[in-house]
Amino acid sequence: TAGGKDVEIVMLVNNDYTTDKSLAEGVVAQMEKLGLRIVLNGLNGTQRDATQYSGRFDWLIRRNETELTSVVQNTEQLAPVGPKTSWNHRAPESGQVDLMPFEKDLVDIVNKFVSTQDNDQRAELMRKFQKISTENVYNVGLTEYPGALIVNKRFSNIPQGTPIFMFNWA
Repeated sequence: TAGGKDVEIVMLVNNDYTTDKSLAEGVVAQMEKLGLRIVLNGLNGTQRDATQYSGRFDWLIRRNETELTSVVQNTEQLAPVGPKTSWNHRAPESGQVDLMPFEKDLVDIVNKFVSTQDNDQRAELMRKFQKISTENVYNVGLTEYPGALIVNKRFSNIPQGTPIFMFNWA
């Protein structure tokens, strides 16, 4: 808590997709238990995009782009190699990205990945990228499971009050 108040985090959500809103509501419920107050900023279309590009949010619900499913597509978006390349950290109006120490490592890895055609070296670079990204919680993946799936798959030890949608950190 900051000054005895709950920490407030503004989370940008795309109102165009009900699944995004559903995921966001699950995050709100989970973070509340930790004393974090998540304020949803649900916007549609271009309004949402403008808010994202200007960086007016703390957290963001975003669907995976191609760079997360196939690192050879849009690889530069994995790290802030330029002022507007990364979805995770963009430069303000000054055009200068204030990189955190681990982000400098990610930028170096991505630049090396792009500049080589050696598949063994690329695999090693992505292992390093994953390690650094995971250690610094650069992204948190969310998956959504319908409640019926939990029952049908016979999961045990389901806490009382589990919502219809079970949210799990991937």
